[in-house]
Amino acid sequence: MMALLRHPAAPGPSNKGLSLVITLSTVPPMDSKTTTFIDAQAQRTMTLRSRARDTFRIADKSERWAFHFVTLTYAPENLPEFRNSSPSADVRDSIEAFRRYIRRTLKLSPSKILSYMWVLESHKNGNPHVHIIFRYPRHLPFPRFDDAGFWPWGYTNTQTCRHAGAAVMYAVKYATKVTRSGSWGAYVRTYGFGGFGETLSRVRWWRLPVFVRESFSSSDRPVRAPGGGWVSRRTGEWLPPPEGLSVYPTSHGVMMVFRGY
Repeated sequence: MMALLRHPAAPGPSNKGLSLVITLSTVPPMDSKTTTFIDAQAQRTMTLRSRARDTFRIADKSERWAFHFVTLTYAPENLPEFRNSSPSADVRDSIEAFRRYIRRTLKLSPSKILSYMWVLESHKNGNPHVHIIFRYPRHLPFPRFDDAGFWPWGYTNTQTCRHAGAAVMYAVKYATKVTRSGSWGAYVRTYGFGGFGETLSRVRWWRLPVFVRESFSSSDRPVRAPGGGWVSRRTGEWLPPPEGLSVYPTSHGVMMVFRGY
């Protein structure tokens, strides 16, 4: 187990925000043994794939749940650029319409029965479409988004998963598709999660590096510290990065430098 340190700028238990500042030189050392450049976009895609896989593996997949795969397609005259909108805003409005239907028509709480993951993808002609995986109670009828008015911008296709295990496969497949969704600018959101509740907390903890889980408890809620290492949101204790590893930001992503021991 690595030693936890207390940084002078680290927050105390009563502080909500993190004001920790750790200085990190942006000039790579000349005596480094190995230098590896990591592509930021590829790293985001890999992170999404692993998060999707872990979320759907850990999530409750008992018989009470059904998994529905919905594809939202735009009609040519309703593309986002013609309406001063964005695909992510349209997805948000569509899911919010579904949530209103659950609240007002079914008289149920959406936060208790609805979970989902969505991914934005582009056709070969560059037009966007959206894949969504919904987890929804099996005994409730699942509405068609275009017929119900949840997606007024085009057409939808809905399929129900035959077995819960396929949800993991489709989640990873859809997460991979996001790599081809780069034509709407750097600030357009290309995926999102909703619901799952406690599952996401378990996923965040399970996906932390082993040395971090060995040094903190789940109640510490560790996060990456500015400049390197990890810091507890609860106590402010700081865990330095492993010996021999330095991370430097670059214009294309980050550069990891492994020093000789």
